[in-house]
Amino acid sequence: MSRPASRKSSGKKSGSAKTPKKMIFELTEENEKLTLELNTLKQLTQEQQDRLDLLTTKLMGAVDKKEFGINDNTDHRLVSIEMLMEMLNKLLVRKQIHDVSVESRVEELETRVTEMSMELAKLTKKNLAYEMGLEDVLKMDSVEQVRDKVYGLQLIAGQAFHSFSASDPSSDSLFLVKGVDQSPDSPAQKSLESARQLNLIPPPRKQPGETHIRNMHRDLRMYVMKEMSTLKSSGADWRMFASRVGMEDSEIQELLALKLQCPMGRVFAVWSESSSATVRLLHRHLMSPQLRYTLLGKRVADFYHVD
Repeated sequence: MSRPASRKSSGKKSGSAKTPKKMIFELTEENEKLTLELNTLKQLTQEQQDRLDLLTTKLMGAVDKKEFGINDNTDHRLVSIEMLMEMLNKLLVRKQIHDVSVESRVEELETRVTEMSMELAKLTKKNLAYEMGLEDVLKMDSVEQVRDKVYGLQLIAGQAFHSFSASDPSSDSLFLVKGVDQSPDSPAQKSLESARQLNLIPPPRKQPGETHIRNMHRDLRMYVMKEMSTLKSSGADWRMFASRVGMEDSEIQELLALKLQCPMGRVFAVWSESSSATVRLLHRHLMSPQLRYTLLGKRVADFYHVD
């Protein structure tokens, strides 16, 4: 009874066994797949090696070889990763320095362009003032008006003023004030005698307080400029006045650096470009608690209705 069962089991085992031919086929197929993968990996490895060689060659060509103890004949594949990283860091530092240098140069150029633009704006304003002044001269009927207009233009230009004669028949020694140069804006005048006399006789009838400072009494205007050009330790002088009428601190510092004998003349020239620069407003500034030019304010009030 046991033999038939034994034959049945033997038949099942032989049915599940692979033939040598099938095993060879499967192994051959698997070998081909592995070979294909190997070739693909070899190709990728070669591509990465080519990229690394190219990067190494470029790095070696961009740095100082002597600094790293290599030369043109050094095999780039013998260069360590550490040395390559050091080369890369050197190049990054060099690039940062170059970028900073370029940025500084750009800032310098921007500053110069800004300064030139400001100078151009000043020249343009001066040129416009000259053109308008000359047009006004053509419309004037008296020599006195022309003289005052030319004086104003010369003040804007920073040139010497006209030499006005002190032998005015209306002059009175009681009202003559000494000490104002012909050219308060000219440093060369420091070597000249400061003996100009100004006629400060109040007029029979006061002028309107809305008179623009360009048309202000010539000698009174020069007297105000001379008095306010004297520096005070408190700073309540032409510098504070310039700040009150809108001049920038940088402009005030420029005038200080020029060491002008009468910087208030320049301040008046700048302020006169404003339509609100009237004698009434000048008087208000002079009498302010900050400036406290009481005597000057009273002198202006002798000539103009400022109340």
